[in-house]
Amino acid sequence: MREARDDGKTMNVEAVVPGEIRDVAESLLDVLAQAGFDLGEGDSEEHEAESHFTGNGFAGFFKLNTVGDCAGANTLAVVLTRS
Repeated sequence: MREARDDGKTMNVEAVVPGEIRDVAESLLDVLAQAGFDLGEGDSEEHEAESHFTGNGFAGFFKLNTVGDCAGANTLAVVLTRS
C-alpha cells in the first residue's frame, strides 16, 4: 500500500497491485460482490478499469491503471464514502 487516508467520512486508499489489469479488475469485482456490495456502472479499456459499488454502509469507487512499461504492475485507487 502506498497511502491511506480516513477523515471520518471518506476513506482513500492508493496501492500498487500485481497482475494483468483485466484479471485484477475481475477479482476485485468478485470480491466486492461476495462481500455483499452491489456493483454499479463500470468501464474498462486496455490500460484502465473502474467501477462504482455500494453496500455495507458505503458508496465506493475503484480505478486501476497499468504502470507505464512495467508489465504486470497496476496502480489501484479506492474511495469509500460512509453513507
